[in-house]
Amino acid sequence: MAYIKIFTCFRTILVFLHVIYVSSGYPRAARLFDSPGVLWLENLEGEMCFRHVPITTNTWALSAFPEQPVTVAKGRHGAHNFTHMHVDSDNQTLVTTDPRTKTIIAVTFSEMGLSTFWTLYEGISHRVNGIAVDWTTDVVYWTDAAYDVILGVSMEKPNMAEVIVDTELDEPFSIVVYPQKGYMYWTDADVQRPRLMQATLGGRHIKTMVYLHRRRPLALTIDYSTERLYILCEDATGQQAVTFVETDGRLEQTITETTNAVGIAVYERQLVIMSADSLELFHVERKKKGLRLPVKGTPSSVLVLDSARQPYRSNICQTSRCPGLCTRTNFTDQCFCNAIEKERVNYVIKENFCGADIFNGLLFAKGDGIYTVKTNFMEYKSRELWRQLAPKRLVHSYHKIKALASNVRQMRIYFYESGAKILKSVRTESASVPETISLAVGEIAAIAVDAYTGNVYWTDAAYGHIMVASEDGAFQHMLHSDLNRPWALAVHPKRRYRMLFWSELNSAAVYRSYLDGSEKSAISSPGYHILGIAVDYKFNVLYLCDSVRVYTSELDGSNFTTVYARRPRAFTGIALFHDYVVVTDSHFQSGGVHVFDRGQDGRQFQFMGSRYSGYRYGYWYDVTYHHVSAQPNRRSVCEMSKDRCDQLCLSAPVKPTCACSLGYVRDGTHCNISQPYVPFLMLVDQRNGALFQINAVQMTYVRIPVQGVQQPFALTYDPVEQMVYWSDLEGSTISRSRLDGSQQEIIVHDPDTYVTDLELDPGSRGLYYVTRARDNVHRFTIGGLHVYHVDTGRGLTILDKSLHDPRGLGLDSENGHVYFTEQGDIWRMDSNGSDPRCIVRGVTSHGVTKAGEYVYFLNLTEAEYPYNEAVTEVLQSDVDGENVTVLMTLTGLVTSFTVDSHFIYWTNSTNRGIQRARISSPGTIIDVGPARQLFQPADIFANNVARMYDNPCSRLSCQGICLRTPSGPICEERVTMDTLGHALDTDAGHCRIPTIENGDVVGNSHGHVVPNGFTSHVECYPAHHMMTNDVITCRDGEWSRIPKCILDYTFCGTKQTGYKVYRDTGTYFVYPETTKVEVLLIGGGGGGYDVTNHRVMNVTGKAGDGGNSSFGGYLHAYGGKGGSATHGGRGGFGHANGGDGSDYTGSCGVGGTAGQAQPGPRSISLEPFTGSGAYSYECTASDVTRERLAGPGGVESTMSFAGMFGGGAGGRHGGSGGGGGFSRLMVPLEEKQLVPVVVGQAGFPSYGEAAPGVVIVAWGNFQVEDYVNDVINSCSPFI
Repeated sequence: MAYIKIFTCFRTILVFLHVIYVSSGYPRAARLFDSPGVLWLENLEGEMCFRHVPITTNTWALSAFPEQPVTVAKGRHGAHNFTHMHVDSDNQTLVTTDPRTKTIIAVTFSEMGLSTFWTLYEGISHRVNGIAVDWTTDVVYWTDAAYDVILGVSMEKPNMAEVIVDTELDEPFSIVVYPQKGYMYWTDADVQRPRLMQATLGGRHIKTMVYLHRRRPLALTIDYSTERLYILCEDATGQQAVTFVETDGRLEQTITETTNAVGIAVYERQLVIMSADSLELFHVERKKKGLRLPVKGTPSSVLVLDSARQPYRSNICQTSRCPGLCTRTNFTDQCFCNAIEKERVNYVIKENFCGADIFNGLLFAKGDGIYTVKTNFMEYKSRELWRQLAPKRLVHSYHKIKALASNVRQMRIYFYESGAKILKSVRTESASVPETISLAVGEIAAIAVDAYTGNVYWTDAAYGHIMVASEDGAFQHMLHSDLNRPWALAVHPKRRYRMLFWSELNSAAVYRSYLDGSEKSAISSPGYHILGIAVDYKFNVLYLCDSVRVYTSELDGSNFTTVYARRPRAFTGIALFHDYVVVTDSHFQSGGVHVFDRGQDGRQFQFMGSRYSGYRYGYWYDVTYHHVSAQPNRRSVCEMSKDRCDQLCLSAPVKPTCACSLGYVRDGTHCNISQPYVPFLMLVDQRNGALFQINAVQMTYVRIPVQGVQQPFALTYDPVEQMVYWSDLEGSTISRSRLDGSQQEIIVHDPDTYVTDLELDPGSRGLYYVTRARDNVHRFTIGGLHVYHVDTGRGLTILDKSLHDPRGLGLDSENGHVYFTEQGDIWRMDSNGSDPRCIVRGVTSHGVTKAGEYVYFLNLTEAEYPYNEAVTEVLQSDVDGENVTVLMTLTGLVTSFTVDSHFIYWTNSTNRGIQRARISSPGTIIDVGPARQLFQPADIFANNVARMYDNPCSRLSCQGICLRTPSGPICEERVTMDTLGHALDTDAGHCRIPTIENGDVVGNSHGHVVPNGFTSHVECYPAHHMMTNDVITCRDGEWSRIPKCILDYTFCGTKQTGYKVYRDTGTYFVYPETTKVEVLLIGGGGGGYDVTNHRVMNVTGKAGDGGNSSFGGYLHAYGGKGGSATHGGRGGFGHANGGDGSDYTGSCGVGGTAGQAQPGPRSISLEPFTGSGAYSYECTASDVTRERLAGPGGVESTMSFAGMFGGGAGGRHGGSGGGGGFSRLMVPLEEKQLVPVVVGQAGFPSYGEAAPGVVIVAWGNFQVEDYVNDVINSCSPFI
């Protein structure tokens, strides 16, 4: 009782805080809930009235109601338009929807008949079609067809509404609840598939109960006593009928037809039908119409007030600690927390009840980040509420975000930072950190996502192409090129379409193609500068906008119609939001968000913008709706395809298309790399994060498949070990790998610097590199010069923070000189740092190289006017800087150049490609490879011929680093590796290649340091298998998993000491601990002749031979031969031959013994595990001797069976089989070798049963003789 009083007091306080109106008292309102009655909403001359009339169990049969209908409450004149209502009888509260004020209103009644109207929730749309109350938890549910959701709010916590159901809804309509069972039911009035649906009260386990077959549902009610749902439906002709369905979905039956009905209710088998002009009762079981009551006004909803229909049930949420909305789900509580400020909630409560923050809703790209607002922001009107709706910033950025898209399935938001020219993504969970998707961009205008495959598409207006990549930015592929400033972009991923739509501003037209780039065509006539495109997947309609208008069209461009126009405006983005179209306006002074209802002929529905004080931001650039309803969720054609693509799978109309990144050659589903021969060039594309090898003859690009590369800047090549070296500005690393991407590793990592140039001396094995400090505090001493020995890993700092502006680097290995640029001048010094001198002054150079007898360097001159391109000169001098001459003058910025014996190669910033000219005739310039395929080439290296490199340091015994100098090689002992930092940095996400038990990491070596995101495969040793996936990935300094390889067979003991017994053919894997083994072989015993087996014996003339046993090519033991009609089989060969079988003499004979010690019948074997021969058919019990004939550990024979192992079989009226041979030897093996093991089988056919052979492999301290009695049957006790 104490709790009830507290609750009542709390409810009174809430009502007082949200009260909007108190109506006059009505006598019947004081006893409204005392007895059953019918309540309906009626508009009487502009006043919304709650009308009431009592009802009994047999009212339908009376001639008139017991009392006349009266008004028990009413809203203010002209202020309300109540449409739907429900009741909480226990709390004597009505709840009703009011689209006019866009509120959910609760009505409570006092003992004096006064009715108090108070706001339960503000912000509903004009398309709320039903409402219901769970009286056990005091949660009010309603359907909203404008947003295609079912929402709930607690009467204890007004205005904290939560979305309960937001999937599988098209047009949710009427709703009822069944708290006793824990379910809610609702109708969906979708035109194509109207249906009755069910879910738990917490929104789980959604399912369709009944399809209504083109009949539009108008109303829904429930009879708890009979567990029936009654549905009022209307067909296309306007004919109405009431149908009931069992709550378990079985039995569907039409019980009556009606006209002009607006609502139904049920009481004691009496169906209450409210029509436009009357209230009529219908008896469900008797199927007879009954009493009819005319109404004066316009009714809109009806229900039955009966406290017995809502029996008391304990509120499960009373004991819940849920800080948000508590609902019932299968007799347990379910907590919704999205509407509360979780920062104020206890952490433990948040973790236990609220779970992770996962965003759903509208996203806006603005000048300083990504923002969102309340999903129903357009329903608010008052200026005071606008201040409450200030946009919430989800992602902060120091650069303008001008484009965005999202992937609901992967919970990712993609956005473009225009100032940094970076495409990024961020997950929608709280505290997620943005990740770089691509730096290979010029000016992204729009982003779109294929929801089925997860592929990301974007238009690049600066470079004139459309790119596509996987969801994490990998495998970037140029889908369309040479476009006329592509801008807006949208994807239609559904089957039968799978299309891409985009606009081109310079041609003022809209185009489309399939998602794999095929079948490109224009779908609009020129003249439309479209800036935004959105696709309506349900009705297959395009919505488009230019700067002042919004258009619609069919997917083929037909019916191109203007639906909304407003000046002056600067529309930039467009999105579909259920029944609304949302358009962003980037105008600084009057920009904002425009919303209009698609069903109201383009009339502006709402505006949110800078004219309100809370919105002085401007620059609303783009919008997207991040919600499952905005993206079809189906399995992609790529997932269903049997053939999986190596890199990128693109949807296509018939079957998926595989695509590859630049530098790969597509072969069906595979992306291959064909390494070109020398001479070749090497190139890094900084913004694309890629390394390329270029065939200098065929001029084709081949990608070097290295991983985890972010911003490669400088590179060089080691022709001795055929390794490529490169620096990464983002990771502050120097890495290397082979040309096929194998053996990749980070060798230097210094987070305080970045490397601007690399040069390698193949002979002395020294890698020279120039660093610049990241910290701008060291603005006057920001650079250094270092050398790293690529074989030993030792490092030496030659110049430590003594350079002001180092950029280019060149080596003269023959003369021991190092050339570098310093503040634009050209310097030279000895390779150990001595004798530094400036050899060329007065130039602005960032590149220098030495080739042949000359030094080549660049000189960047300033543009004469701000909009003119820069001019770069290529100059030549002798090794001392004398006789400087200009070889050529190039237009544009040359970021890098290289020289071989014949050509000068350089990067061209204008066409984003590589060009070259002969040194002897530099006036003729040709392109090297395709132009406009690269994004920002940063460094280039030429390797023209294969040659031998002399290592003068090989004659020195140097414990440090050997350096070439003009006076000869010297040994520098002052190794300063610590100053270079450590390659392994888990904070930077690096991982060390792990040790795999019984396996290897493919293409890499244990101990190598690899970057974050590095992925490889684990390959097990032969005769091993993995129980898990073979893929390992480095994620933030840790491996995703460390697989374990398990041996395909078992053995006794350990890798150091043990043995393996083979009774069947198999393999033996050589561990490093078992490279020397003892092998024991016994061949199979021969079969005995059987005169009664005519079908076989008459064909072969003898019994079957025993099989040979072998251990690879190292050791053999041959099987015994089968007996014939007169002669016994010959024993098998081995280190100890098997005994011969007995000839047929008409008397008792025996088979040969394996590894028999001496010739003659029944000879004893002295070798371990050798079995004796079996007796022939003619032998009797008295012929069987009791002496042991088998070897130690072997098994004696019986009358029918030969002894294990290798014993020959007895015959019947014919010769017996020979015994198997025996061999034993210590065998040296190579580790990781897989040795085939063959076990000889018993001879067949045969009279008796011959014994098979055996192979035993032992290693370590194991001695066969000590365990002859235990080895065969079980593992030895020494384990």
